[in-house]
Amino acid sequence: MLISLECEIILSYHDNRLLRAIDKALRPDNITPGTKDITIKQELKDDILLLKIVTRSVGTLKNTIDDILKTAIVAEKSLRRVRGIML
Repeated sequence: MLISLECEIILSYHDNRLLRAIDKALRPDNITPGTKDITIKQELKDDILLLKIVTRSVGTLKNTIDDILKTAIVAEKSLRRVRGIML
């Protein structure tokens, strides 16, 4: 029996520039169409960024969620300093 684990992460931003910058920062650079262990879909809707993760490994899911949240935090802090964007 194969188990599929899914997680949705919703990030909400009222600043459209910040939303688009975070979207770009979170685009995975190590997942290709041939990657079988995990899929990540990102979608912009109004003022939210929706990320859907699907995998069969609990460890992969945990590590991916951790990476996404850490990257989002670093990107937000960096953008605030560089561009003066207020959240």
